[in-house]
Amino acid sequence: MRYISLLIVVLTVIAATEIRAQDEIGSVLTFSLGARGLALGQAAVATAEGPSALLTNSAAIGGYSGYGATIGYGSSLPTTTDESTLQGAVAGTLLPGTLSLGASYIKSNLDGMGWYLRNSLARIHAAYRPMENLSVGVSLNSYRYEASYVRRDEGNNVLGTIDDDVTAFDFGLSARYELRSVAFGDDALQIGLDIENLIDTKVKLEHRIEFPAEVEVRKPQYLRFGAAWSIPLAPNEGGSLNPTLIVGSGITAARDYFLYKDTTSYPLYPGVTLALRLWDMVTVSWNREEETNAFSAIPSYPMQRLGIMADLPIGEWLKLSYPVMLSVDYCYWTELGDTSIISSLRRNDDWNRNVLAVGISVLR
Repeated sequence: MRYISLLIVVLTVIAATEIRAQDEIGSVLTFSLGARGLALGQAAVATAEGPSALLTNSAAIGGYSGYGATIGYGSSLPTTTDESTLQGAVAGTLLPGTLSLGASYIKSNLDGMGWYLRNSLARIHAAYRPMENLSVGVSLNSYRYEASYVRRDEGNNVLGTIDDDVTAFDFGLSARYELRSVAFGDDALQIGLDIENLIDTKVKLEHRIEFPAEVEVRKPQYLRFGAAWSIPLAPNEGGSLNPTLIVGSGITAARDYFLYKDTTSYPLYPGVTLALRLWDMVTVSWNREEETNAFSAIPSYPMQRLGIMADLPIGEWLKLSYPVMLSVDYCYWTELGDTSIISSLRRNDDWNRNVLAVGISVLR
């Protein structure tokens, strides 16, 4: 049965290889993953847990056994003068360990000189666990795109303002597979897949600077695939350090539409992740991510992220009659290399970003 489950996941990935992924129009796809998703990098689609995992993989709550919520905030994205991103998720179980429902919301705000951009994505998730080591998930997604910018002539005279406000709906599919005792006792290999916008929804935008023109643009569509191997470094003993090494990698395939150039590119985001979990509750992580085949007009840089994630059993500490878990996740993100090429687009040369998320779960 184990190998049948793995075959299902592999066949799903093969069938999805022709699906391209697209960033949120004009925004940064990876910033919608929340603090824990960013801290775990491309491996997050396979290994993130709890309500916040809905930001990376709907199937992640298939084995959930309680209910909980998380909310996070991110700030200071590149190529903009002012940026903030809000992420939130809730999850609850209908059949503990078998069937769960959830919802998530992401909103990104970008403000520049004479323009602004708003992206929001609201999703309803359902996850089912047909067998012990396999979960599948679906999502209904509502995407809203708002933009406004000033049109100017060659003499920098204002000709008018173009505004866009569109909403579109689509579906997503995801899966997560876990294989235990891969090489030795107590280790685990997790594989995750997440596909958004299966029906390839399109939206109509009036976007050209030279002259008004209504065009049809594909709604965000992307594919994430990742794997993470958890390796205990010492026997699991109560009250001890219980160190566990997590080694992961993955890739996000994307399709980007550059509004002002009226062109499309297909960047790929491969990445690797290393993490160490201690006391079964605190995880420190490092990941590096590359970007390939991006817009030539917008330089891309290798990304490096450092994270710390804590799952604190406050119910046990407070001697409550039911388990309560408090999660606190933080990610510090920076570009590597010479970013001075487009530093003039920002108020300063600080390319560092911070993301923080706090959540609470009540488990059965």
